[in-house]
Amino acid sequence: GKPAIQKVEIASETQPPRAAPEVIEELKKADLIIIGPSNPVSSIGPILKVDEIYSFLKAVKHKVVVISPFIKGTVFSGPAEKMMSSRGLTSDVYGLFEVYKEISTNFIVDFSEPRETGLDVNIYHTDTKMNTLEDKVRLAREVMDIFSS
Repeated sequence: GKPAIQKVEIASETQPPRAAPEVIEELKKADLIIIGPSNPVSSIGPILKVDEIYSFLKAVKHKVVVISPFIKGTVFSGPAEKMMSSRGLTSDVYGLFEVYKEISTNFIVDFSEPRETGLDVNIYHTDTKMNTLEDKVRLAREVMDIFSS
């Protein structure tokens, strides 16, 4: 079998990571910032370790939308569950809310996930599976429709 993930660390060489100035300029132009259903520890985590990006997202959290990678309580691919558990997070939408609570108030979650969370976030339920190009286009359109009004 595969070894268990016990700990995930994100380390820089000798200096903290810095954002290219163009990245922040482009983020400033955005009407909406969408964080896709990627692994919050290994894919998005390193990006959020860049102070300029994290601080910017925190300041505009009302414009940040997170698409959950969880469907029926499990991630649709990859090791996110194990990595989240290694960080002491629940490997579900509640753990996802915990990861992103400082930078977003808007979450797109699958129909199969809880309707009531008791959390002070905006939750939009839809079919988040993306097996085909049509699924991906449909989800992108739904997200844009939700936030264009």
